[in-house]
Amino acid sequence: MTATEDRVRRFTVRCTAREGLGAGAILKLVLGGYRTLSRSGWSIRDVRVSNGDGKVDVTSRVPDPFRERFLSRVAPNRYALGTVTVTEPLANGASVEFTVDGQPSTHTGEDPTFGCWVRYPNRDTFEPVDEPTTVRIRPGPVAGLRLRVTPEPTGNGTHSGTVFAVDANGNPVDTYDGTLTFTADGEIGGLPDEGRASPATEGRFDLDGIHVTGDDPCRITATDDNRDLSATSTALFASPLGDWRHYFGGIHFHTRYSHDGERSLRDAYEYARDYLHLDVVAATDHTPGEKDWASTVETGERMNEPGRFVTLPAWEWSGPRGHANVYLRRPNVPGAGPEVADPDPWPSFGHFDIDIGEPPRLPQHHDWPDDAVVVPHHPNADGGDHWGAYDWTERCERVRLVEIVQRRGCHETDVPDDEWRVTHTGNGSSVRDALEAGYRVGFVGGTDNHRGFPTITHEGVPETGLTCFLAASRTREAIWRAMERRRTYATSGVPIRCHFAVNDAVMGSERSLPSDGDVRFDARLHGTAPIERIEVISGGEPVWTARPERLDVSITGADLPSPTGGSAYYYLRLRQADGHRAWLSPVWIDERAGSGGE
Repeated sequence: MTATEDRVRRFTVRCTAREGLGAGAILKLVLGGYRTLSRSGWSIRDVRVSNGDGKVDVTSRVPDPFRERFLSRVAPNRYALGTVTVTEPLANGASVEFTVDGQPSTHTGEDPTFGCWVRYPNRDTFEPVDEPTTVRIRPGPVAGLRLRVTPEPTGNGTHSGTVFAVDANGNPVDTYDGTLTFTADGEIGGLPDEGRASPATEGRFDLDGIHVTGDDPCRITATDDNRDLSATSTALFASPLGDWRHYFGGIHFHTRYSHDGERSLRDAYEYARDYLHLDVVAATDHTPGEKDWASTVETGERMNEPGRFVTLPAWEWSGPRGHANVYLRRPNVPGAGPEVADPDPWPSFGHFDIDIGEPPRLPQHHDWPDDAVVVPHHPNADGGDHWGAYDWTERCERVRLVEIVQRRGCHETDVPDDEWRVTHTGNGSSVRDALEAGYRVGFVGGTDNHRGFPTITHEGVPETGLTCFLAASRTREAIWRAMERRRTYATSGVPIRCHFAVNDAVMGSERSLPSDGDVRFDARLHGTAPIERIEVISGGEPVWTARPERLDVSITGADLPSPTGGSAYYYLRLRQADGHRAWLSPVWIDERAGSGGE
């Protein structure tokens, strides 16, 4: 199967009774892979006995509603498509053939499996008959190029990067074979004129030893002339942009350690490091149990490489009233790991169960230690009976950040806004609602991808949810300090480089109003496409706007209205000509003296 095949396929799964099977036995067809099931409602269309005598009756089929499908699980990531009861004994060698309709995933690495389980008469449990059969999902034809370069140099002062081909759903095409030419729009050293990607290099061409020599922003472009494809890097600089370096990360996605996720954690981290050249990565699996959390920590520690690649220990707290990700300063912070949510065998989704009794506690009700940052996500979305909008009426001191954009859309406002792609509205729990309620939160972006691909979603938007950290170095402690001090901003999935300060206070800071009462801002904005609109938001409304229509924008000493009534927040948002957007964390200016600091 290819990941770009957009049609329902019919499969025949055959289970053979080599030594026969007596009447009263029950066979269960199990599908491995949560996302394959939820995408298009895999179902059994027919069951028959072949190659011998015997009869079976269909006794159950997987229901259609999401909640009922969820409750049909037989183990994490495995679901019963249906059961049949043997009504007349199956002869030796007789087979039960299941005809199954379904649509495999648009992701590579998420291969559905079929397995047959049996419960013999007078026994209480099912057991697998044999090893499951796997349907391999391969990438589709080449549809585009990606060029990812580290925005900041590594320890040796140079940048590295990778060019790779993707199919229409963003999957890397490991069979890509192409000659690439390289150009740059600024002064740069170490860039080859030409390179070649091939199946021998998994369809990639790696760049290394690149260094910017001029004062202006420089962008690299890779071109495959034979296919008329090209890709351009983020803006690169010879010196830091502002007082901090810019490190980009994918910090909200799920792997097989979630009951509803796919792909191994290691594969996800390697993809983030070796293809996307992200600086920071954090898997946020649903309340991992003790064994899975230990493995999460072990994998993260093994792959954390200060100066090159930072992994953050993290997990997701889920409940019927607001989901939140929890990021830890170090592994195994007492009172902040997934054990505080009391996971059941299918963690953090106990609120699906009809007889749960008391609902799970909310994140606000836990006494989080100082070495945890709690980040609500999809705060203004209502998912029916399995999750609701976040409750901003209750305080949580460790909520330092909020996820403003992810695959479900932008949660900036409580009213629809097509220009900024705000669709989840009317719940009173948007990011602006939080700001107006007095929460002082910075912004991050996430994917909430449940298939082990940070920053990528295959649901109509190829890229979404990237977070930039303004930090002193590419280390876990420096990234943690950026989160703690709200020195972050969110983009809709591409590495837009931004600097924003109000009265010389960088995003995330709190400052007192100066004696002259003036409020001014500075910004440097470097897009991946021409920037068509810039707005500074305060009090829920734009208070400064511009339409530059160019890649690089510099703003110095622009006036903003002074606070009235005690304090005001100011944040900048921008939109590019290609539709990608960025939201820069607020700066708070207080009329009273004595505030300040980051």
